[in-house]
Amino acid sequence: MPPPGWPVHQIYVTEAAFVIVALVCALVLKRIATQWIRNVIAVVGGFSAGFGLIMPLELAPLFFHAPGEIMLGTIALNLAYPVAVILFILLYKDFMLAPQNDEAEHELPAASNSAVDLGDADTERAARDLLSVIRTHPGQFDANLDAALQQLIDRLGPSPPAA
Repeated sequence: MPPPGWPVHQIYVTEAAFVIVALVCALVLKRIATQWIRNVIAVVGGFSAGFGLIMPLELAPLFFHAPGEIMLGTIALNLAYPVAVILFILLYKDFMLAPQNDEAEHELPAASNSAVDLGDADTERAARDLLSVIRTHPGQFDANLDAALQQLIDRLGPSPPAA
């Protein structure tokens, strides 16, 4: 039976806080756009996850109702804290490498008056085929897509006659 009183309750609350902070950091990590803030969140989440993993094992008599003598053996787990924290920080940093908010990568460049060089003839033919399909089915596309495609149509010019 664990010893009664507020210190034990405080240990349980601290463990719960570590787990909650680690989970919140994992959920928020990919939604933050600024790299340095994501690094800070990775460090905070790594510390919380590392301490949240090792603390119940180190304090086994309080968490798992193990005999008190086991706590003498778990003192060696103090050496595992830095290793666990570093591993979790690296895990969080690896988790944040692919951001969810990648809309900026897909923005179209502003319109210009220069000619569009699509590369080889097959690529240009594929673009013209796509545009002809879009011309035959107007109004079935998003307004932003329609505007972007109209820019492409304007840049490519009229379609050459079919050979």
